[in-house]
Parts: sequence; structure tokens; C-alpha cells
Amino acid sequence: MNTVRLVKHGILAMAMLMLAGRAHALGLQDRVLGATPLTGTFQQLQVEGKATISLVTGTCPTVVLTIAGIPVTVNATTTFPAGQSCGQLAANQLVEVRGMLTISAGTLSVVATTIEIEDGSEGEGEGRVTDVQGTCPNITLTVDGLTVKADALTRYVPANRGAGCDQIRIGTKVKVKAVPANGGGYRARLIEIKGHRHFGEGEGRITQVTGTCPDATIFFGATAVQVNAATNFVGGACGDLAVGVRVQARGFKDDDATANVASWIRFKSRKVEGRSTITAVSGSCPALSFTVGGVVRVVTDANTRFEDGSCATLRVGVRVKVKGDMTTDTGEVIAEEVEIEGQPGGRAGGRIEGRITAAAGTCPALTLTVNNVTVTTSASTYFDGVSCASLAVGTRVEVEGDLQGTTLVATKIERE
Repeated sequence: MNTVRLVKHGILAMAMLMLAGRAHALGLQDRVLGATPLTGTFQQLQVEGKATISLVTGTCPTVVLTIAGIPVTVNATTTFPAGQSCGQLAANQLVEVRGMLTISAGTLSVVATTIEIEDGSEGEGEGRVTDVQGTCPNITLTVDGLTVKADALTRYVPANRGAGCDQIRIGTKVKVKAVPANGGGYRARLIEIKGHRHFGEGEGRITQVTGTCPDATIFFGATAVQVNAATNFVGGACGDLAVGVRVQARGFKDDDATANVASWIRFKSRKVEGRSTITAVSGSCPALSFTVGGVVRVVTDANTRFEDGSCATLRVGVRVKVKGDMTTDTGEVIAEEVEIEGQPGGRAGGRIEGRITAAAGTCPALTLTVNNVTVTTSASTYFDGVSCASLAVGTRVEVEGDLQGTTLVATKIERE
């Protein structure tokens, strides 16, 4: 019984080396605390724990440590963390040991599989991984600006959910217990994986906007994406986010969060609508490129819808109403719908508006340039609010007429 009590005392002094094999540990304790001393040999019981070395004997790589009266054998297969070695083991050091426990005739001994010298300066912190270098098990992490080194002795939890070195990636949220490492930074003793950050990218048209910049939420149908002061905008700003705007977004979603967060947003196009007169046309149907009002370039494709006409109807002098997306890169409008409102020669259409940029001839036969379109007048031209003689460069006018080739023969000129 005295022997059994002595064994019990040794186990308690070493915190039972924090027996890792829970099921086996309970069976062992039942035997140790029983009325009959232990007999026989028990092997393959894995244990771990922290204790202080009282004695070191032998020569590296094979030495025997005495810890609370229990011999712990260190040999060539024992693993040490980076920067530590067998030669550094000494009395009065606090060490963490993992190994295989053997009990023979009431005597305990441990063969160490890993051993770590502790200096009592362990700390812990929590953050997200921003960089990962190296190959498992020897990796170097950057966690919120701090360098943390992991090695073969680093433990990962929760192990029952597959936590391991291979689960560490940029964006992973971790809680780290570590000690200062040789050469700077920290060496991780334990890494708890709290959750992962999943990155994604997509493009779509905004259907709803809530909140106030810089903290707003945009919706793509039922999908919500948050923007904040850290979101980087290209081709626009937070205030330009609006229903109908098409954007390309990059961002992430954390395991422990419900919302997507945008880290980068690029404005692709804005919904526009307007009417004017075509002043130039190039290309062939269905892929036409035409200029309206002498300023805005509009392109059509096989998806463009036409009302009161067709793609073939488009020519200089035709008045159109255009709905589409104005791209932020080029400023051109990709037409979703083109409505033909008037052909040249009709009072209800065939109009051109703008300032006269060139004038030649003698009234009533003038040749004018308006928005890069050649306009001619004659005795039959009706002048509204302006006389033929007063037409000069810089005068802003609205012209109606008949298109003859590339020249608009004016039937009416009105000062704007």
C-alpha cells in the first residue's frame, strides 16, 4: 500500500503528466489507487504535462531526467522545438514533456517523444493571419503584424474538427499561445483555429442601397455586401453607389459572421437614358457605333432592342431615345434599348441641336456646321426666333431637315 501511495504522490506531483489518453488514464488510476500494488508492465500510454527537472544524467543525445522522482528518458528520437536541443537540458528547468508511460511492478518511467524547455514567459493573443510562409509543420505566420513560428511541437485545436497546420491560410482567425522565439518573433506552442475567412469576387447590378457612407450595404438581389472606410473604390466613390449601377466587387465572409464585406469595388457602368440626334455612324448591324449630340458614343449589339425601327434605321439625322449602361472606363453607352423618334425631314423628328462651329455662304444659301454635321439653308428654310443673317459661329440652334447624303438640308432653324 505504501508503494501505491508513493506512486500516487508521484503522479500528483507531476500533474500526472496530464495524462492525454483519457480512457486509458481512468483505467490506470483505478489500478493505481486500488488496494493491490501494481504488477506487470503497461505500455503505449501517451502522457503529457509540465514539471521541473531535478536531475540530469547521461550524455546527449541520451540522457535521463529526474522529474518528481520519475525517470524521463530523452534519446536521439526525441523532438525539440526550433532553437532548443538536448544539450540545453539542466536541473531546475521547467519543461513540457510528451511521451510514452511504462509502469512495471509499481515503478513509473517515461520515454520522451517531445520535450520543450519553458521560460515562464508564455503569452497568448488572437487575430487573423495576414501571411503564411513555409511548409508544414514549419511555417511562419503573420498575425495582425506579429511574426509567429510553428513547428512539429505546435499543437492545433480543436483537433476533433480536423484542426492542423494545413488549415492555416490567409484570413484564418487564430488564438495563439506562444513564447519568444530565437531570432525574433514568437514560437507557437498552441494554435486554436477560431474560423476561416472565405474570399470571393463577382459582378452585378445594385438593386438596393441602405445605410450612410462610409458604412453602407449594397444588395444584389437577396445578397447583401457591406462597405466601410477600408473599402477601396475604383472609378467612383462610396457616394456613387446607387440602384442600377453595375459594379465588380471583391471581398470576404468570415465563418463567425453573417455578412459579406467588400474590400474592393470597381464601378463598371451606370444606368443612363436620354434622347438626341445621331451625328455619326460606323460599323455594321448589329454591332453599330453611333454618336448622339456630337458627344456621346453609343454601341449596339445583338442584345439591343429597337422600337419604331430597326438597327438598319440608324443614320445621321435620326432622332433617338437611348437606354443603356454608360461605362466608367470609356464613357460609351452600351445600348439596351433604342427608340426611333424621328427621321430626317419630319417636323416631329430629324432634329439636330448644338452650336454653329462654322458658317459660309450668303443668305439665304448658307452652309453651316452643327455638331460636326453639315447643314445647308435655302430660300425655303423657315427661321424661327433668328434671321438668316444673324446665324454665326457660336449661335446655338435646333435644326430640322432632310438628310441628303451626309448633309442636312434645313427646313427649319430655331434659336435655342
